Parts: sequence; C-alpha cells; structure tokens
Amino acid sequence: MKKMIVLGLLLSIFSCFAHFPIYVTTHDKNGVFQAEWTPVQLGILPEENLQLFRENTEVYGFSFGLLGLNQESSILSFAIINAIKKNYFLQAGGLFSVSGKNYGFSISPTLNFCGRNYGIQFGLFNMEDNFGYRSSEEKKGAPGLQIGLFNAGGGVQIGLLNFNEDGLLPWSLLIHFPVK
Repeated sequence: MKKMIVLGLLLSIFSCFAHFPIYVTTHDKNGVFQAEWTPVQLGILPEENLQLFRENTEVYGFSFGLLGLNQESSILSFAIINAIKKNYFLQAGGLFSVSGKNYGFSISPTLNFCGRNYGIQFGLFNMEDNFGYRSSEEKKGAPGLQIGLFNAGGGVQIGLLNFNEDGLLPWSLLIHFPVK
C-alpha cells in the first residue's frame, strides 16, 4: 500500500514537469513507469523495477542512480555504475561508465567504455571498442579524445600507455593519434 502511495506521489510530481504520456506498468522488469521521454530519471539499480522509468526512456535532463542506471540516453547522468546508449553531455560513473555513443564527456575514476567516442573520455582506463559499428566509414568518423593512464580505441589519446590500431605504431607512450 505504501509503495502505491509513493508511486502515485512521484507520478504526480513528474507529470508537473512536462506533458508527456506516462503510465504505470507492472509487467516490465525494468522501470516502474513507462514514458517516451522524461526530464528526470531516478534509480537504485538497473534491475527489477529499481528505476523510476524503463531503460528505453529518453532522458532530456538529469538522471541519478544510487548504485546504477541503464537507460537509452541522457544529458546529465550520475551513478556508480552508469550505462547509457547515448550520452549527450556528461556521464559520470563512480566505478565505471559504459556508453554506446559518447557525444560529450564520459568521466569515471576507473573505466570509461564506449562503442563510439565522439567526445572526451577521462579516467584511469578509457576504451573505445567500436562494438556494433564495424563498417570502415563509421570507424573513420570518431575523432574522440581519451585522457587517462591507459587508453585503447580511436581518436587522440593522452596517457602513460596508449593503443590505437590506426596509429603509425599500434602502441605509444604519452600521446597517440590515428594516421590511417
């Protein structure tokens, strides 16, 4: 009963931010509410109804996860374990950040991992894997910057040890950039 009252209050508060279709779902395992987009996403973990909205909800604003988040996109996102398909401005992870495409800043004290880095990754370990983007044309279009102890992937890299298969040499110390 308390859960339904809290959910009702949260629904009332969030529906005041903008006019968007929203409804409560009990069948989905990820997210209590369903909406096409939301200005705010809150969560504890990215599993079993521990996020306010489902993971396929676009967040045009701020998202905060106590331990973790898993979502479609966000402009500002903070969580200990932060997973976003598209980061449009700032993604900060306490342990690590994972994104499909990074268009802004991905910051984590340990690991930043993304499929395509069009922005800046800053952390001890930064990796761009190109997962899901295997065509050569897509690979050429990612001029991202990686700053960390160890960097792997594409774009310009500044770190103690850097790996980029498109560099003059695959491995480099301090500064590395693609030449192919």
